[in-house]
Amino acid sequence: MIHVLLTLVLLAPAAFGDQTARNPQASDTKTRDVYVSVTDSRGAPAQNLTVKDFMVREDGAAREVLRVAPATAPMQIAVLIDDSQASTHGIQQMREGLAAFADKLQGKGEIAFVTVGERPTALVEYTTSAAALKKGLGRLFARPGSGAYLLDGIIDVCRGLKNAVVSAE
Repeated sequence: MIHVLLTLVLLAPAAFGDQTARNPQASDTKTRDVYVSVTDSRGAPAQNLTVKDFMVREDGAAREVLRVAPATAPMQIAVLIDDSQASTHGIQQMREGLAAFADKLQGKGEIAFVTVGERPTALVEYTTSAAALKKGLGRLFARPGSGAYLLDGIIDVCRGLKNAVVSAE
């Protein structure tokens, strides 16, 4: 599977009324990168893609695609895992599936495992090591009497990624 980086032009949302949406200023223009995976009808990575091969819509509005290029920067992937009491019977299948996921992506990005039963908890911090991820999965157990706090986990992971970006700048 080929991963492609699209760079788009997006206009600021109409936070200042309809006037901004109809007549945006140049200062309202932003670009965003979007990662996509593209395969052909046989499942093989698509090759030689250009801007003309993509159309992006946001809330029904067409967005201009500025650039298409293979994604080369390593990704950071946070996998949120339900280890609440409800997951008791699925823990072994989750371990097996996540171990295969770690093997497949080894070296292509940093992966973190975060559990969301009871409270969001980092099971394994961001790493490229499949061995470290698998070792962490050995500590994955259902938490008796707990519920899942998925939204809290999403918020915590987003805050951590935002802080990493800010400190890198």
